[in-house]
Amino acid sequence: MLVVIPARGGSRRIPHKALKLLGGRPLLDWAIDRARASGCAYVVASEDTEILCHAVSQGVEVWRRDPPTATDDAPDYSWARLLPVRYPEHGTFAILRITSPFLGPEQIQAAHHHLMGGHYSSVRCVTATPCHPAKMWTIDEHGIGHPVMHGHRPDGTPYHSAPTQTLPQVYLQTAGLEVTTRDTLRMTLAGGKIGLYEVSGPAALDLNTLDDWARAEEMAKTWTH
Repeated sequence: MLVVIPARGGSRRIPHKALKLLGGRPLLDWAIDRARASGCAYVVASEDTEILCHAVSQGVEVWRRDPPTATDDAPDYSWARLLPVRYPEHGTFAILRITSPFLGPEQIQAAHHHLMGGHYSSVRCVTATPCHPAKMWTIDEHGIGHPVMHGHRPDGTPYHSAPTQTLPQVYLQTAGLEVTTRDTLRMTLAGGKIGLYEVSGPAALDLNTLDDWARAEEMAKTWTH
């Protein structure tokens, strides 16, 4: 398996996030350490020269992505689809994002084993969430509310009117890790049979806002690398 660390330079919510210091070390280095400890081959993929130079200084192989694949609205598949062509010797690929610095190497391996054991097209990390979509609504142009999640319990009670504890457990997709196969990448990133690998606690943290970063800084003070 090849672990690919995407680290674009155009992050807006946390500017130049890849090289921002977390616990005194660039965020990218946290991902490099985890990839290295997983025992897998690994590569940093970026369009940003400074990020690529830093990765090289850490002894890491790099892949310069085309800038159009690193914009805010570019889907991961725009660059991930090239992985089987660029690295034909690998049958599976783990996309390890820098935004989950506390997701460990053992979880990279576990997600890979989950992929192979379940014969899935891909596996992605999720975490249980108390914010149930059955209690969420959208409002149309007439001011009328529409439930995000439709459905009824066996007794006919609409999900939105049922006690939350009686509803099926739902999971929030985290950005930390996706594992996919060469065959899946010929058509899409995820495929049609997606396995879910549950993480919790620090491993489920995604760094998307400055508030998230503040939480991560507190965690980093006591984190054992």
